[in-house]
Parts: sequence; structure tokens; C-alpha cells
Amino acid sequence: MFEGDLQVKGKTVHYVHEGKGKNIVLLHGIATHSGLWKGVMSNLTKKYSVYAFDLLGFGLSQKPESNELNLKKQGAFFYDVFKELGLQDIIVAGHDLGGGIAQIMSLTYPEIFKAMVLIDTICYDSWPIQILSEGNKVEMLFRHLPPDIIRDTFIQYIKDGLYNKENALQIGQKYWKYIEGKEGMDSFIKLVQSFDNRQTVEISVSLGSLRLPVLIIWGKNDVYLRPSYGYRLSEDIKGAKIEVLDCAGHFLPEDQPGLVSQLMDDFISSIKG
Repeated sequence: MFEGDLQVKGKTVHYVHEGKGKNIVLLHGIATHSGLWKGVMSNLTKKYSVYAFDLLGFGLSQKPESNELNLKKQGAFFYDVFKELGLQDIIVAGHDLGGGIAQIMSLTYPEIFKAMVLIDTICYDSWPIQILSEGNKVEMLFRHLPPDIIRDTFIQYIKDGLYNKENALQIGQKYWKYIEGKEGMDSFIKLVQSFDNRQTVEISVSLGSLRLPVLIIWGKNDVYLRPSYGYRLSEDIKGAKIEVLDCAGHFLPEDQPGLVSQLMDDFISSIKG
């Protein structure tokens, strides 16, 4: 397994790579990092070449200003990253924010993608959720509330998004460690200020033009993004398949990594060519 950094167009991206075979790229979502995919990767790397990236502003990747963090800017950056790594015929899988980036990239750079998997993805006007909908208020709270209250609120946010609560504290702390402290909190504020659902609303009219196989996976108990959004996507994207999983919440790769990886493997195996 390789874990390290790559410099592309003056920015640093952190990623993990393991396995050989068809190229799978994994893009995480809001409040997490590439570690979201650990359980999914452990299964997929037996058959595939799997890359999991920290998005800009997350994890160990560079944390630029908020105007460099919107979906389109992230998509353009990762297009350059994929070119730098020589990746083609990519199966891109995105969770939450990463799913929004995957949608934009598949419409903007269709030539590099083989298929797409969307997991509890942002779409249309489904985001940001209320707690993150006003960047100025989030900044005020982060600047003035005691750090332990911010930490507990963040971990509760993660816990509420999980169906399986047993390891919620451990999982929440895994993500919190990249946000605590002044630098981490400043970066998180910039991320929230970059959220703009107009970009997913704008592309909604073009989803029907996608000409690649698409699998949509959703947690039935997602309290942040309702499964109805997944069904709507499956209707708007021609030929898309949807699986709504019981005993799963918003953070589906944490709740059901084995089932997610199996569904992805079955889907990829069904693709001709």
C-alpha cells in the first residue's frame, strides 16, 4: 500500500493507493477524509487498483481559501490529479460532497470515466444541511464556543449520521482530529463558506445526458439526505440502478463497508468492455 502526497498545480493532495486492476477512485464527503473508505478499500483492493483521496481542505491535503474549494474547483483540480497519475477508464465513487464532485466531473470530463457510484450523495438543492447552511453563523460559533462544546457537537453530528452507534465515538474522533485546533477550525470554516448548492442545481438538467453506467447506493436511515433524493437521481440518470440499504445511515461506508464493496464489485463486474 502507498500513502503519501502529490503536488499538482501548486497544491498538495494526500492519498492512499493499493491493489492492481481496473482503476477505482474514492471521494469522501463533508466532515470526513479518505479514512471513510478503509473498510471498503480492504475488500476492493483484492481485485482493483483503488485510490482514496483527501479532498482539498480535508484531512492531510492542502487547505486553500474558500474560493478554491467549491465543487467545480475541486473537480478541475482532481482532473489534473488523475492526469498526473495517468488514470483512465476510472470508476469514480463519491460519498456526500464527493458524489457532487463526481457528478460534475462525469459531465465535464466524460472521456476519463468508465462508470460512477454515488453513495448518499449531495444533489439538487438537498444540501447543505441546516446546521451548515449559514457559513457566517458557523464561523461565529467556531470562534466563540468553547472547544469541547464544538468537539461534542461535531461528534454528535457523526453519531447521528451512523446507523450503528457502537463505535460512534471512535469514528467521530477519527474525523475530529483533523478539525481540532486553530488551523483545522479555520479550514472547516472555509469549507462551510464554500458550500453552494447552485452548482448541483445547475447540472440537474444535464444528468439525463450521462452516458456511463451509474450505481446509486443509499442508507435507508440517512437523517441528512433523504433516500427520496436517490430515487430522483435514479429517474433522472438514464439506466441508473439504485440500492437502498436497511440498517444504514448517512455514513454508509462506515455502517456497511462489506455490503458497499460487494455492491460495487457486482456493479463493476457487470460493465461490458
